[in-house]
Amino acid sequence: MYVQIKDGAVIQEGLPESGYLSDGSPVSNYDKLDESILKAEGWYPCEKIEPEYDAATQVLVLGSITKDDEAWKATLTYVAQDIVLDTTIV
Repeated sequence: MYVQIKDGAVIQEGLPESGYLSDGSPVSNYDKLDESILKAEGWYPCEKIEPEYDAATQVLVLGSITKDDEAWKATLTYVAQDIVLDTTIV
């Protein structure tokens, strides 16, 4: 899996089928682009780290993004967060 990271934020997860490069050039088959183009466009091979959680009472939220430019990889670490139900009667 790949993620696009700009200014420390995940812009997109997964390579799109088609789109536009930052110079405006149309692109299809992102998965066939040269590694140098993917790097220039902010795409990183990505590992997701997800803890065990109870889907009935918790959701996963992005806790941190680690980007290693030298190794050209990113790690998204998720944390489990309890679901809070609003019990206010209107």
